[in-house]
Amino acid sequence: MRSKFLAMLVCVVGLSVLAPLPPAYGADDLGYFQGKKISRQANKALEAGQIEEAVKLYEQILAGTEKGDALRARALYVVAFACLSPEKAQRNLKRARQLLEELKTSYPEYQRQLEVTVACSWAASLSQARSSAGRLRRQTEGQSAKVGSLEAELEKLKAELAATREELKKKEEALQKVREELVGGGGG
Repeated sequence: MRSKFLAMLVCVVGLSVLAPLPPAYGADDLGYFQGKKISRQANKALEAGQIEEAVKLYEQILAGTEKGDALRARALYVVAFACLSPEKAQRNLKRARQLLEELKTSYPEYQRQLEVTVACSWAASLSQARSSAGRLRRQTEGQSAKVGSLEAELEKLKAELAATREELKKKEEALQKVREELVGGGGG
């Protein structure tokens, strides 16, 4: 009786439930029960404040599920917000925008759609601001190079002016001596 039950269980549920989970999953490798288990582990990691571990687990869900999969929505949400991290090493605005756009379009009924829309808009604005800042930085660097060149030319002109003044002073002194000789020599 027991062997019939196990045989039926294997037929209904499949052997994947009884087999141990591999450490990482690729696309199309993640079954429903494996995905649920990884999702539970990721949620526990989040609750424990282990953001990096949770993101790694959610990345497995993203790699092993297709658009429309219910587990994918939460994974998209968590990984996207992790990519919006204030920590420079973890920040990836481009990826965050891609994930948020997928979540926004593929899961319009997702419970945190308002947050997703706001974050998506914020990420787009931030990307535009960074782009503008980069453009301004390049313009400033170009202007700085011009200013440096003009400053060098100004210093050169100042040196030439000082040399010309010195030469003029010497000529005035020589002219003064000539006057003195003419005035002094013509009177005696």
